[in-house]
Amino acid sequence: MNREEALEALRKSFEAGLFLNHRRLVCLALNEPYEYLADILKCYDELNPKDKTLLLVSESRREGFLSSIERSGRYMVSPLEFRDIDEALGGTYDVLLLDLAERFSANDLGKLVEVVRGGGLVLLTTPPLKEFYSFITGFHERLVRTPYTINDLRRNFEKRFLRKLTSHKAIWVLDEDKGLMGSEYIPARVDRSAVRYVRCDIPDAIVGMAATQDQVDVLVSFSNLLKDSRSRRRVFLVMANRGRGKSAVLGLMLASLTVRREFRRFDRIYVTAPTINNVLTLFEFLRKGLEALGQRFREVEDESLSLTVRGLTIQYIKPFELMTKSVDVVFVDEAAGIPLEVLYAIVDKAKFSVFASTIHGYEGAGRGFYLRFRSRLRGDPSIRLVEMNMKKPIRYSDGDPVESWLYDVLMLNAEPASLPFKPEELPGIGLKYEKLDTERLFQDDKLLSDFIGIYVTAHYRNEPDDLLILGDSPGHYARALTTEDGLILVALHIADEGSLPDEEIKLIAEGYAPPGNLIPSVAVKYYTPFSEFAKLRGFRIVRIATHPSLFRRGLGSKALRMLEEEASELGLDWVGAGFGASYEVLSFWVKNGYIPVHLSPVRNPSSGEYSTVVLKPLTEKASKFIKEMNWEFRLRLVNSLQDPYYHMPARVCRLLLTPYPSDYKLKPRLTESQLVRLKGYAERGLLYESCRDAFSELVKAHFLSSGQGRLGLDKTSEELLAAKCLQGKPWMTVGNELGMTSMEVKQACRGLAYKLLKYYVNVEQ
Repeated sequence: MNREEALEALRKSFEAGLFLNHRRLVCLALNEPYEYLADILKCYDELNPKDKTLLLVSESRREGFLSSIERSGRYMVSPLEFRDIDEALGGTYDVLLLDLAERFSANDLGKLVEVVRGGGLVLLTTPPLKEFYSFITGFHERLVRTPYTINDLRRNFEKRFLRKLTSHKAIWVLDEDKGLMGSEYIPARVDRSAVRYVRCDIPDAIVGMAATQDQVDVLVSFSNLLKDSRSRRRVFLVMANRGRGKSAVLGLMLASLTVRREFRRFDRIYVTAPTINNVLTLFEFLRKGLEALGQRFREVEDESLSLTVRGLTIQYIKPFELMTKSVDVVFVDEAAGIPLEVLYAIVDKAKFSVFASTIHGYEGAGRGFYLRFRSRLRGDPSIRLVEMNMKKPIRYSDGDPVESWLYDVLMLNAEPASLPFKPEELPGIGLKYEKLDTERLFQDDKLLSDFIGIYVTAHYRNEPDDLLILGDSPGHYARALTTEDGLILVALHIADEGSLPDEEIKLIAEGYAPPGNLIPSVAVKYYTPFSEFAKLRGFRIVRIATHPSLFRRGLGSKALRMLEEEASELGLDWVGAGFGASYEVLSFWVKNGYIPVHLSPVRNPSSGEYSTVVLKPLTEKASKFIKEMNWEFRLRLVNSLQDPYYHMPARVCRLLLTPYPSDYKLKPRLTESQLVRLKGYAERGLLYESCRDAFSELVKAHFLSSGQGRLGLDKTSEELLAAKCLQGKPWMTVGNELGMTSMEVKQACRGLAYKLLKYYVNVEQ
């Protein structure tokens, strides 16, 4: 096919896309794409003769691309550097030009392709196909850690990417040698149904702004929930794939509340999401809704994102900051990116709460969030719950071939396999531990979907780059616990780490952040006297997740034991993991014998969680290092809980203070005066406040002791000691956290003082 024939084929495809309100994708696999790019843009401009918006994402070749665009028609260009990609989210463009030859990132692809409207073009630039498995970008370089080299990249993701480029309809590849490849997409039917607007308690001005039937239906259901004022707590749950207009409809819902009498008594409504960027669209449609209602509002300049209307302030707040607020009405967008503990707290506090999240899309974890969160809500009889699913795309029509390709190539619609047996039949099912060949995994779409689908239903916030890392990065492997016939029940993504040379250890100690080697880097950075640990070898468990139908049946623990056996057979020194320190996840690791050795100094800005590292030694060498690091970690933590970790839940504190399993009893360093005051408090004479200094030293001695040397206390007692004596929380706050009254906390604390004195100081009453 010559140049003229190729352009004519593309012209017909673009014309069909404009008619169907579908997008088209062209991959320019050319060393010099500028002339062909200009011809393609001219062709599209002739078919779509209006001012068009074009998002250009490139850096080193930007000037060349701009030159091609300038001579090609009516295009208003928005150039972006790769680091600023998130600024495009929420916007809508006619054309995307993304230079994958400069940075080949699956995350970039997942985020940017979906900002193109129906009838638009997605233009990707890559090297020629013959160079596809050898080209190097800066992103590739970050996939390689010591002791591997760039030549060890496996390119499984690129192989699958290319296979999908050439197998989907309306996805065109223009190659340096092979010319134009692809075929047109002819849908079986065309959806031309109009939106049916329905009268409800929400003002017509708001309902009339809905762009799809799904948005109308959400507004009507929301209106019905508003009318139910008898329920003590009302929860509205909206789930959707990306690009369905859920954030926009949340903004319209919020605008409608400002004219309802029952909501005028509130002075503040909070809006939260993992990041402030997640709520920009919500606030945009909140403003549009208020304008449609004729409501005057003002932006609050000293807030990050806040406006006031009729005395009501609507304000964005970080998720974990809500834990300390008194709230009545809360809107939560991208809820899957927020720890479940925070979401449960919002439900418990708020009279009216709205939660929305993405089931499928580059954000990832929506499906797992939905299963667990919905189950909790349905099980609470005091909650009136309304659930809605939004399926119709808002930027383009149903059946868009580019969306189909994107979801396929990035596994955005991955689901775990259906079980051919009932969960209660599991004890009779034969299981095996399987080392999945990564190349085979990326060639088998069903197997890959089963593997990735388990993560989507787990506690992880998934990103497309996770798939790329598993496929390409040397030292990353897939493991699974399967049935005898290969059905995946537990999925594990692991990475080998360690064996660092002296020069790299020195660089890390001086501040260098290497690619990979997360756990050895933590050891060098925070436990410099034990830097030799970085020379040992181990497996870091990047992800482990169990099939959603088989939670809490011991499968995850069984898979861990089998992985540990493999690591021991390979002569590795340790197995470890790093993750957000939620109670549920931390409990799993501690239960399986993993020792906490690190907690990040600051929270993750999105989840509000602190990142923690846990380790399990497999050799005597590793045991010595991990014992020392755990001691140093507990020493730091008991002296830091009152300041940087004040808001951490007490039950998480208790788990983090899990000691290395050795027998050690620490005698507290107390003066004679401190002992007298402590004894006076324990005997019900003095107040707690009169001996807090001494009591905290006693509690520190308890948590720094281990094995047979630590006094055996129940969980609640240790949580009370951590919350009151180490974090310094008020009596009422401790009581609320532990489900006790302030008086019960005070009485328990006094009793514990006596027990600790008797055990650690040999003081009798």
